Amino acid sequence: MLCLTEEDGAPKPGDYENDADEELYERFFTLQTMLRDYRFRVHLKGGPLVDATRGQGRILALLKLKDGMRTRELAKLMGIRVSSLNETLGKMEQNGYVVRKPYPKDRRVILISLTEKGRNAKEPRNQYPSLFEDFTDEERSQFGEYLSRMIKSIEKQGGRKAKTILEQEHRRHEAIFAKLSGEPVDEQERMRRTLLPTP
Repeated sequence: MLCLTEEDGAPKPGDYENDADEELYERFFTLQTMLRDYRFRVHLKGGPLVDATRGQGRILALLKLKDGMRTRELAKLMGIRVSSLNETLGKMEQNGYVVRKPYPKDRRVILISLTEKGRNAKEPRNQYPSLFEDFTDEERSQFGEYLSRMIKSIEKQGGRKAKTILEQEHRRHEAIFAKLSGEPVDEQERMRRTLLPTP
């Protein structure tokens, strides 16, 4: 059994109709925690550029679409504070992926550009080995059905609709690519899937 406090948001005794529900919740919580840890370890092994949806990998992907972006513009596209972006850019600059230079017409504005190393850096694809390799096709299908039922259950109990969350993310990514690339929607969709897949 997991020993968590109520402050951690852990379920309290009596939250479930029976012990089986509590045990299932704890297994699910354990799986969720392990997946987060697994993703973190894959990133440690693959380096900071391994994931084009987060951190340095995302900055690299966006700069490959539009090099020489202003700091504020990039921070806005990523949905983070300029101070947080500058911290990450500092690490990328130290590792030789980007350079920051003042804008010639207004030295208060900083432009971020890829170096040769940054332009040539390749983002690994499919860096996650299959977590379902020990499952049969039938078990994968059954598990998918269980996940769908869990999603519906969360929605029924007041959670935001999964479709709404995914559409919101899709629109946000589309807006980023429309602004950066000016490419047609089909091309935006291709890039969205390869560079900034919806989580």
